[in-house]
Amino acid sequence: MRLGDWNTRFSNTLSQWKDKKFIWGETDCCQFISAIERSIYGFNKYNILLINSYDSQESGLQLCKDYGYSNWVHFIYKNYERIDNSLAQVGDIGLVKYNNVYSASVCVGSQYAAMATDGLIFIEARHIKRVWRI
Repeated sequence: MRLGDWNTRFSNTLSQWKDKKFIWGETDCCQFISAIERSIYGFNKYNILLINSYDSQESGLQLCKDYGYSNWVHFIYKNYERIDNSLAQVGDIGLVKYNNVYSASVCVGSQYAAMATDGLIFIEARHIKRVWRI
């Protein structure tokens, strides 16, 4: 169940991430999703992806494999409910391909926010490949 003040917490978390630069294991797409989920529910399913427990794409992938997932997308498929893109609500997880790299993003209304190598970006919903209920 979403926290009573989740809207405010969500907005505050989004604002806090606007000026962050991408760093593996600290401010990458998985850490962004984790922070968003905590803002909505007070906890998250990304506990395996602890901050600073990986510092590169390769070590992040190895962490997923250590927990039985082939990659972070596999983790999302196994732990979240896949929904039709048209049913997305604020806070839901979206899969987007940006600069030829798949990234987790968060529905913020008609757009999705994603942590990319050049910082937080906003992408039109029509570019989202898959959506999961957070």
